[in-house]
Amino acid sequence: MFQEVSNGNADVLLEDYPVIAYAIAESELALKTVGDRLTGDQYGIAVLKGENAELLEQINAGLQELRDSGEYDEILNKYIAE
Repeated sequence: MFQEVSNGNADVLLEDYPVIAYAIAESELALKTVGDRLTGDQYGIAVLKGENAELLEQINAGLQELRDSGEYDEILNKYIAE
């Protein structure tokens, strides 16, 4: 998608903000976001309900550790900061 816009084969593309922000930051494509950023985005990690309790505990513990250490905010700022 990104290359098609850059090549002039498409006028726009629509993508989740973290994905597009990262692509723009890491690529040499001359792209930019326009308009207001939609808010209220919800992201998650899917685990089959009633299954993989140990995995779910590890995911939650890892996320909490990232939040408590401040690393979570560092990641957000690095990859999806405006």
